[in-house]
This record gives sequence, C-alpha cells and structure tokens, in this order.
Amino acid sequence: MTTTGTDTGTAREDESGATHRTTRPVSAVCRCGRSGIAPWCDGTHKLLRMDRARLRDLKVDVCESETR
Repeated sequence: MTTTGTDTGTAREDESGATHRTTRPVSAVCRCGRSGIAPWCDGTHKLLRMDRARLRDLKVDVCESETR
C-alpha cells in the first residue's frame, strides 16, 4: 500500500490500485478478513479469539463430563 496525505485524512492505495481513505489517527489493515470497515481493522479479531476460547472451553467441559 502507498500512502498519500490529504486535508481530510489519509488515502492508501492497495496493490490493485484501489484507493481507501481513512480519517482515523491510527489505521491498521485487517488481517482476519471479518472487519466491518475493510480494509481497515475494527477489532473484530478480538471477538473471534474470545469465541474460539469459549468453544475450546466448552469442548473440554463436554469431554470431562463424558468420562465421569
């Protein structure tokens, strides 16, 4: 991505030539693919991580209850 500063924020151009504008002071590119403001990160990855942890805990509880 290349960056261009403007009066209304920052514009970044991706490898396909599409321009993505942002007015946030810090912008991170989404890597999980689930952001609602793609291509920028909106923190959705944190929820995904918590959901995976809950599922993992649930599987452990189920396995432990089956062995009793």
